[in-house]
Amino acid sequence: MNAPRIVPCRDQVSPRFPDASFLVQVPPGCGFEVACATDPRLFAGGASPVRRHDSFYAAAGAAARASTGHAVWVLPAPVLRRFGRIRRLYYIAAATGGRRTSLSAPLDRPPWLRIAPDFAGSSRFGAPASTAGRLRWAGDLALADDDFSDLGGEDLGPPPLAKNQVVSIEVRDQVGAVASGYSHEYPVKGDPTAGEEGGVILTIPDLQPFRARELKLVDLRKQVQAALVAAKIFSGATVNASLTAKGVAYEQTLNPGDTLWLRILGKGGALDKASGAYPINDGGEVDLPYLGLLKVGGSSLADMEANVLKRVADARLFQGAVIDLSLEELR
Repeated sequence: MNAPRIVPCRDQVSPRFPDASFLVQVPPGCGFEVACATDPRLFAGGASPVRRHDSFYAAAGAAARASTGHAVWVLPAPVLRRFGRIRRLYYIAAATGGRRTSLSAPLDRPPWLRIAPDFAGSSRFGAPASTAGRLRWAGDLALADDDFSDLGGEDLGPPPLAKNQVVSIEVRDQVGAVASGYSHEYPVKGDPTAGEEGGVILTIPDLQPFRARELKLVDLRKQVQAALVAAKIFSGATVNASLTAKGVAYEQTLNPGDTLWLRILGKGGALDKASGAYPINDGGEVDLPYLGLLKVGGSSLADMEANVLKRVADARLFQGAVIDLSLEELR
């Protein structure tokens, strides 16, 4: 069984963003459980006798979406407050339902999520929860995959972004007003210039693409903030970045009956009127503004997007715009 993947939707839990929410990806047909702890040693199979409800919580997740294999799991704020004044929340996911249970990370080296110092003292979210989670979980029966054996003793922290994920970015200007032109959902794509080592790329209007071998959510937020100021778009900016439950399956084959969502963000992030939903007809063709009928049946979403970008560039249309194709609307 392939190992599950779990990524926090935000890089920090705070009074403003009080939920520790995670995007979980599991192999087809599998369920999953997530466990959170104040000490990574509590994940060990023999640690169940010393686990307490103020230091460990585990619960099963909802079914993953069939199209993407993604599901969202949320640790309620009152449960997190029950953990007290911690600075790190350790987490790990287990995929269940196969021949054996597989884990998202080694039991002795789980990633962690930052907790703001003022979170536990806030009374906005009610009293700490009295409902107890389980003190035993699926990971107690699991063995870490051999794939993790070369990680050494490094402190993992939140894992990096992966291609096909969708990041929601909210930009606020120097007076705190939301800059709607730059506040959108942005897909994470594989970087075609990265070579064999691989890498990811994320593109925001009016800024150079953000490329990296590994790009973490907290680093992306800082880079976007710095780039907006450096480009003199804002004299000061606040940027929030979080993962959504959406995914853009660029490897998926397009077929008649599918609907392509075209989004064109021009200067200042303005949504071009040509953006919208375009169905693929029974002949495997789609009729796009300015480009006419295009044969798409049997092509992957990635190939179709590359074809559209080439045709747009050749015709010198939408110069400088950010163009995305997806199978569900990107806001």
